[in-house]
Amino acid sequence: MGTTATGDRTQLAAAEQELQLQQDTQTRLLREQREKQRQLDKLEATREAEQEAQGTYGTKVILQSDLTGICGLVAQLGQVDPQFQLALETAAGARLGQMVVEDDAIAARAIELLKQRRAGRATFLPLNRLQPPRIMEPLGMRSALGFIDLAVNLIRCDARYRKIFAYVFGSTVVFETLEAGRSHLGKGRIVTLEGDLLETTGAMSGGSQTQRATLHFGRQSLEDSAEVQALRKRLADLEQILSSSDRIVTQKAASVKQLTQALTEARQQSREAQLRLEQGWREQERLQQEFQQIQEQLERQQGELQAVTARLAILSGQIPKEQARLQLELNRLAQLEATGSSQEWQELQAEIKVQETQWQQQETALRQAEEKARNLTLQNQRLAEKLAETQERLQQAQTQQQQQQAQSAVRNQELQAITEKLPSVKPN
Repeated sequence: MGTTATGDRTQLAAAEQELQLQQDTQTRLLREQREKQRQLDKLEATREAEQEAQGTYGTKVILQSDLTGICGLVAQLGQVDPQFQLALETAAGARLGQMVVEDDAIAARAIELLKQRRAGRATFLPLNRLQPPRIMEPLGMRSALGFIDLAVNLIRCDARYRKIFAYVFGSTVVFETLEAGRSHLGKGRIVTLEGDLLETTGAMSGGSQTQRATLHFGRQSLEDSAEVQALRKRLADLEQILSSSDRIVTQKAASVKQLTQALTEARQQSREAQLRLEQGWREQERLQQEFQQIQEQLERQQGELQAVTARLAILSGQIPKEQARLQLELNRLAQLEATGSSQEWQELQAEIKVQETQWQQQETALRQAEEKARNLTLQNQRLAEKLAETQERLQQAQTQQQQQQAQSAVRNQELQAITEKLPSVKPN
C-alpha cells in the first residue's frame, strides 16, 4: 500500500504540473489566435471593400482607417450555401452594407470620422448595444409544403455575430416557390429561392433579376501580401499547436481523473480497514468475555468435582463397614435360627432388612457419585480444551488487531499526503 500511494502521489503532482502548464499555454494561444483572426478579418474586410467596390464611400473610408474594433460589413461576416444566396441577399436588402463594430464608442468615433472627412453616412451595428428582435417562427409554417427554414438559420457565421443576422433577417422564412409562400401571405415575412419577397403587410415584390446588387455574402480571397501571409501562417501554426494541446490536456485530465480515482479507492480501503479494526475490537472483547466465562465455569465444575470426589471417598469408606456390620448380623441371625428364639430372630431380621436397604442406598449413591465424577472429569477436560482454544484465538485476534492498527495508521498518513497533492483543475 505504501509504495502504491507514494507512486500515486508522485504521478498526481506531475500530472497537476503538466496539466496546468498545458492549460496556461492553451489560454495564451487562444488569446493570440483571436487577436490574429481579428487582424485578418479586418484586412479581408478592407481588401474586399476595395476589390468589389462594395458599400458606400463612407464604409470604404471606415474600412481603410486605422480605427480599432471594426468587424466588417454584414455581407462580409456570414456565408450561405449557393442555393440560398439569392433568397437571403434579397431578404437582407440594404442591411448587407451596414457596418458591424465592437461597441457604440467605436461607432461614435467612426461617425465623427465620416463628418471630419465629409465621407457621407453609414449605419453602424455595435455588438454591445444591438438588441435583435425575438425570432418567432410563424405558426403552422414548418409543416407547410415548400417551407425550408427561418432565414437566420441558413447563415453560417461566428457565434458572436449571430444576433447581427437576427437583426438583419428577423423572423423571415424561406419558401421554395412563390406559389408555396403565397398561401401564407400576411402571416409573416417570406422570401423565395427566386428572390420574391412577401411582406407581412401583404405587399409582394419580385420579377426578373436583370441586375444583382453589388453586395454579396461571403469573402473573396486576399492578395498574398506579406502581412496576410504572415497572419495566415501564424493562424495555421496556432491551429496545429492548439490541436496538439487539446490532445495533451485531454490525456493529462484523464491522468488526473485516474489518480483521483486511486485516491477514492484508497479512502474506501481505509474506511474498510477502520471497519475491520472496529470489528476486531468487538471480536476481541467477545473472546475475552467467552474466555472469562469458560474459566469461571471450569472453576465451578472443578469445585464440584472436588466435592463429589470427597463424598466418593466417604462412601467408599462407609460401604465396607456397612458390609461388615451386615455380615455380623447375618451370622447372629443364623445362630438365632439354630437356637429357635423366634422373637429375637424376627427383630434381628427386621434390623437386617433396614441395614440392607441402607447398604443398597449407599451403593447406589456411590455409583451415582462415580458416574458424576467421570462426567465432571470429561466436562472439565473439554472446558480446558475450549479454554486453551479460546485463549489461542484471543491471542491471534490481538495480534491481528495490532497489525490492523499499524496498517490503518499507514493508510491514514498516505491518504493525508495524497489529499495534500490533489490538484485543483480549472477549466479554460
